[in-house]
Amino acid sequence: MPILPTTIFLIIGAWAFGKGAPHWREKLLQHRRFGKPLRDWEDGGRVSRRGKILAVIGISVSWVISVYFVGLTWIIGVIGLLLAGLALWLATRPLPRE
Repeated sequence: MPILPTTIFLIIGAWAFGKGAPHWREKLLQHRRFGKPLRDWEDGGRVSRRGKILAVIGISVSWVISVYFVGLTWIIGVIGLLLAGLALWLATRPLPRE
């Protein structure tokens, strides 16, 4: 779907394929572009430094867009706090093994 982040759909897809179609899951894990990040995530929730930076930028931009279009209401403030917590959690994920 346009505009939505792909990562969560890939993680859910790999999990679901593991339950119902293991050969498709293996195809995802061996994919040239998406395989390494998925394998890293399965190896203890590891996220690359570049992935963390891009995710935090995406989170920040989405909140700024919300403020621009809706205004700084209490709900947007709460969402901002939740997104800040998400960004902090993401920043604490371990880096991939070499």
